[in-house]
Amino acid sequence: MAERLDRARVVRCALVLLDEVGLDGLTTRRLAAELDVKAPALFWHFRGKDDLLDEMAATMLADLADADVWDDASADWAECVRESAHVLRSEITRRRDGARLFARTFADPALGRAAIARPMRILTDAGLAADDAAAAWRTVLGFVLGFVVQEQGRPGERAASDDAAPAASDDAAHGAGAGAGAGAGPVEAEVEAEGVVSRAAEVDAQFAFGVDVLVRGLRSRLGVESADAAAAVCGEARITADEV
Repeated sequence: MAERLDRARVVRCALVLLDEVGLDGLTTRRLAAELDVKAPALFWHFRGKDDLLDEMAATMLADLADADVWDDASADWAECVRESAHVLRSEITRRRDGARLFARTFADPALGRAAIARPMRILTDAGLAADDAAAAWRTVLGFVLGFVVQEQGRPGERAASDDAAPAASDDAAHGAGAGAGAGAGPVEAEVEAEGVVSRAAEVDAQFAFGVDVLVRGLRSRLGVESADAAAAVCGEARITADEV
């Protein structure tokens, strides 16, 4: 018996296919073939490709919201923000063209509104006003997205690099191979590998620094709101005392 086709199944299959062919190669015809259905069957569930891409992006964000980081209601809000930023970065970067797809949630806040309900509650419970909590999460999402865009390159860059380059002549290939073989030994390879690890560590440290700046800014904002709330309470108490 054929598996029932629904929106969730189509989206999950599309995300898997995205990793194989990239955003530019993800067509409804190819997706339908993966699902073993005719392309028009997809349009019973989605108005078009843009609708499908929106749902894929929202699903990525929903997967983050379902992460363990939000399971502990007593968790410190700052650690939740830090952890969610790192989880989100990991979720986007593990997807081919993940930044290009996820950008849709930032362009259309409605896509991610339900997914960030729990993390927003963490911030409102900490003392942020609802509007500020929403703005805070959009700021975090925007930072992560911008950072990953830099990691994954400009839109279309990866797709272009996947295209086969013109084959070099046999003589040129032989010369290049000989030159590489003459200079690349175990020591050189080890040094190159250490360089890659070092660059990755630098990128991770830069990301952590940016997240720390965001958290410190939110902590400062919370302090201001707490001071304003305290002043308001004192003002009300003074008015009541005067009336008495």
